[in-house]
Amino acid sequence: MVEEVDEQPFPLKRHFQRRLVPVLIAFVVALVLTTAFASRSVIEDIYLELATKRAHGIAAGVAHEAPESWAKLMAGAELTKADLAPLSLAFAHEQAEFGLSRLKFYDLKRRTIYATEIGKIGSIENGQALRTVIEQRKPAVIAKDQPDGSRVYELYVPLFAAGELKSVVELYEPVTYLDHILYQAALPVVAIPGGLLVVLVVSLALLVGRAQNDINLRTETIIGLRKRLESLVSRGAVAAARKAESADHSQNLPSESIEATLLFSDVRDFTQFSEQHSPETVIGFLNQLMAQQVAIIQNHGGDVDKMIGDAVFARFEGPGREKGAVLAALEMQQALGLADFPRGVGIGIFSGRVIAGGIGLSDRLDYTVIGDSVNVAARLCSAAQAGEVVCDRETLKIAAVAGFGDLETVQVKGRQSPLEVQRAKP
Repeated sequence: MVEEVDEQPFPLKRHFQRRLVPVLIAFVVALVLTTAFASRSVIEDIYLELATKRAHGIAAGVAHEAPESWAKLMAGAELTKADLAPLSLAFAHEQAEFGLSRLKFYDLKRRTIYATEIGKIGSIENGQALRTVIEQRKPAVIAKDQPDGSRVYELYVPLFAAGELKSVVELYEPVTYLDHILYQAALPVVAIPGGLLVVLVVSLALLVGRAQNDINLRTETIIGLRKRLESLVSRGAVAAARKAESADHSQNLPSESIEATLLFSDVRDFTQFSEQHSPETVIGFLNQLMAQQVAIIQNHGGDVDKMIGDAVFARFEGPGREKGAVLAALEMQQALGLADFPRGVGIGIFSGRVIAGGIGLSDRLDYTVIGDSVNVAARLCSAAQAGEVVCDRETLKIAAVAGFGDLETVQVKGRQSPLEVQRAKP
């Protein structure tokens, strides 16, 4: 049997779409996310730096307007209402001076010294953000949803005196303001490489599409050529060539000793027929004759080794080869008889061991079978009259096919002893 070969062209376009495109998309997504995260982190650090400078400016202004109260606050002393009043007034001035929508000021006990909402002055802030800033002594920013549905950033800035943490300032900025800065900073970083990547993907897609079309065309051409070449040689030759290529890529086809049943078919009086008719008529006759014989041989599991002029040489291998060959020969004679061709054929069948392999030079080989059994099958074909099948007794015994005549002996050239055969004429 000839091993089936995948005749589909290499799916370059499918691999590109299923493997490379997802990787490129994942790269773009990772680029956007990484850039957004890095940009947000950088912008937040910058904004905290600005908030720190603003908080120091507020502290300096309050210290200038209410020096005594500010000194007591920085010293950690208890503040009276008389102390809180000038502080609140000073913070309100600074809030207006810096154009802040909201402002809070805490001592280290998380008590609200000043708040834009007057009712919160004196309350204790229990939020985790303020606790973290006091514990870690570092500024922080968090986003919060407001009751009115807006979203703001709360910026906590620690204030130090003589290297010690003394208080915390809380500033507010709308999310949209910081996001706008983030968008402006990140857009060029993402847009330029992202755009270039899109152009690259589109260009690759067009290139891959053209390459796939070229691959498809070349594959179709190669398959068509291979099929035309395979029609000129036997299936055994094709299988041997593929086996040699898959094994060691050698130029020589492998040789092996096999058991086979051999069938020879030859047109009787063909020389006289070809002399009396035009080449076109002769070729037409042979094409019809060969077409029927080859189809029947293949239907019974045989492999046409070669067609030599008006002769057909086929071999049957594997289990049931004897029966397949005999049935094929009988059906061939029956079909050719019904077709009423101007000339009949004689068929000889013989089973035995042969050598299958490539014969010839490395750049011009003929894969065939050779051996004494081949010669015997050819001699039996010569002994057959038009419409007859001549088969050796051993092959017919194994085939167990009825319809053959009595046992007779035939002297085969090259053999000392006669060969026992039987004839059949369907």
